[in-house]
Formats: sequence, C-alpha cells, structure tokens
Amino acid sequence: MGGSGSLAVAAARLEGFAGQRLRTPGLVVALIGPDGWRHEFALGVSDLASGRPLGTDALLPIASIGKAMTAVALLREAQAGRVDLDAAVHDHLPWLPLPTPFGPIRLRHLLAHTGGIVAGLDASPSPIVEALALAETTPGWPAGQHYYYSNVGYALLGLVLERVAGCSYAQAIGRHVLDPCGMTASEAVTTAQAQTRAATGHLQLAGGGFVPAPWVPTASGGGSTLCTAADLGRFLRALVAGDPALLDPATHQVMMTPALGLPDGEGYGYGLGVMIDTEAGYRRIGHSGDAPGFGSHAYGCAETGVGVVALYNGPWRRRWHPPPACGRSWSTGWRCCGRRRWDWSCPPIRHLPGTSTTITRPPPQRRGSFLLGSRSAVQGHRRGSAQAGRRVRVAVRPHPLNPTAQPLRCPSAADAIPP
Repeated sequence: MGGSGSLAVAAARLEGFAGQRLRTPGLVVALIGPDGWRHEFALGVSDLASGRPLGTDALLPIASIGKAMTAVALLREAQAGRVDLDAAVHDHLPWLPLPTPFGPIRLRHLLAHTGGIVAGLDASPSPIVEALALAETTPGWPAGQHYYYSNVGYALLGLVLERVAGCSYAQAIGRHVLDPCGMTASEAVTTAQAQTRAATGHLQLAGGGFVPAPWVPTASGGGSTLCTAADLGRFLRALVAGDPALLDPATHQVMMTPALGLPDGEGYGYGLGVMIDTEAGYRRIGHSGDAPGFGSHAYGCAETGVGVVALYNGPWRRRWHPPPACGRSWSTGWRCCGRRRWDWSCPPIRHLPGTSTTITRPPPQRRGSFLLGSRSAVQGHRRGSAQAGRRVRVAVRPHPLNPTAQPLRCPSAADAIPP
C-alpha cells in the first residue's frame, strides 16, 4: 500500500465496514503506518446501561497483549546485564514449588511458551497464588520441545521481572515500555482506581443480552495493563518499526523469531512474547488478548510498518477456520467430527477419520488432573456429571505430545456451537 493517501482510503473503508458489522457494545480502532501516520475511530458505547458513547481516548484492558510488554521489559533487563534469559526460573524464584523432572525450565522457555507447563490455576488475580498452585503440576515434557500457551508461565516472568528490576511490576512496565513509548494515557496494571477511567466490560448471556463484567485488579505479568488504542498503537509501532527502538537490533531479532519455527499451513509461531505468522507473503507480528468482558488485538506488518489495534468491551470471540486435515485448529482449539465446539471444549486427543472405538466417559475429574490443560478439564466438561458413563463411538488416538493421556469422548452435538 503506497502512501498516507492510500492508508486514509483504507481506514475509511474499514471504519464503514466495522460500523455495519458491529457485534459488541463498543469498539475502538487505531491504525498506524509509515512515517508516523495514524488514524483512530470509535464505535458504540462505553457502557450499555448509561448509553455513554465510546471515545477514541477510552481506556480498556489489553489482557494478554501485556505479555509482549513483559517480554520487552525482561529483554531490556537482559541487555543491561541484570538477568540471563538462559537462567532457570528457580534461580530467581527459589521458593517456587514447580517440579522439574526433565531438568531446569529457563526464562527463555517461559517467554516462548515452551516450558512444558501444561496447566495453571488461571483463576486468581495474584501471580504468587498462581505460582504456588503449581506445586502439584508436573511438566508434560522437557522444556524447549513443544509449544503450549501458558498464562501462569508469564505470571512467573512478572515475578522474576520484579526481582531483577528491584521494583514493582507496574514500575518496571512504566520504566521499560510506557515511558519510552510516550504512553501517557495508559495504566501499567489493573487497579480499582483505574476502573473510574475505563470503559465498562460486558458479558453476553445465553439469550443474547449483555451484563456488566466483573472488574478484577491484578498486577500479573500475563496481562494486566490498560491502554487507549492510540497508546497501544505506539507500542505496536515500536515492535514492528523500531520507533522508538526499545531493543537493540540483535535482541529485537531474537524476540521476533519463532522459537520452534513457523508451522506448515495454517497457524502461527511464537517468539518471545509475540505471535508471528505470514499472510500473503508478509510477516505479521503481534498478540491478542481477552479478559472478562473485554477483547484486544494488536498486529503489524514488519515489512510495511502498517498495523492495526482493536479494543472492545464485549465478549471475546475466536476467529473460525475450517478444520485442517490433521484435526487441529490453531485458532479454535481441538476439533473432531467437523463441528465447532465452544471454547476449549475438545479433549486433548486427535480424532482420525475412518477408525473408531467405543469408550466410556469417566466421571468429571478435579482441576489439573488431566495431563494436558486445566481448561479442558474444568470448562470443557462441565456437563460431565450428567453424562458420566455414557458410551459413544468416536474416532480417537492418543495426543502425540502425551501418548498416555486417557481419551475422552468427543462432546455431543448439544455441546457444539455453530460456526
């Protein structure tokens, strides 16, 4: 796309498109381009109850996009010689009860979600509580072998950042990210005071109506920052265009390199705090996030310097894709039988066409008792009590990363949601 004129035309078309298809109470978008070009627009309301319009200066949680900020802060500490990314997490958090039967889990592994941590509490705003809850969580494989997204891994990194920076997580994010990028309207962490400035989050009921979402103060390295769209656009420009240069070129290259490479076909790779994929031959860098009642996306093109930020105060929805031949979708979780499940509902097994077996669904198990992921255990099988013992024919084979994982039946059509 050539020049600011073309970008302005594209921005106008995008704003019209979003206005016609708005499915959330409010949406604010920031676009960035080369040579400092920027454009913001907002649609909908900040709060459904009052009908207050959502402005371009609205403050919203960015959720897991904050992982990129945690990564940048740690990388800057590494540049200053205060931390070694190849150090074991236990070197900085000796009290951490996380077992390490396969050897040390290093900071670099946690930054790339390759630490082997296959479950986390994901239910407490306190990173220390999240860390202590890992006492009975044995890693699923040696660190560095496989990718498995881990919120608690970044909660640990936030605690390490506090230790090496000698200050609170909020102060470290301010020092390393907000101040250098000129993000003066942002809040480093989620506090009760910030709620008075922020838009209201909304959860959607089964009947389609919206209710206010709970506000949960937190200072976790997994994502606790609040930003305006314009401020987040400044951070995105720093990531994709080096303006301002938060990292030296060598460190920036390490951050933007997928730790395990890019997958064949559909999917993304993960560097140090950023998702990386290719679209139409261009490399796309960024992150998405979700918090109760809020969603966020920030992606930019490294070759062109063009990027987009979208923040909204409604429930987060995963992008849908047709299931690939292997049976797994990177964007919607595990699939089988050609139906789309509600988030995280498919069990951690692969389903192969042409073969079948009869299994008995076990009774519901407690959190963390599955070999892969507590979300599947807790969220995906809430209805298990009523259906325990039901016999069904499904095509299954063990998950390749944990061959001993016990297969569970595919959720029934009643569990499915339409594409």
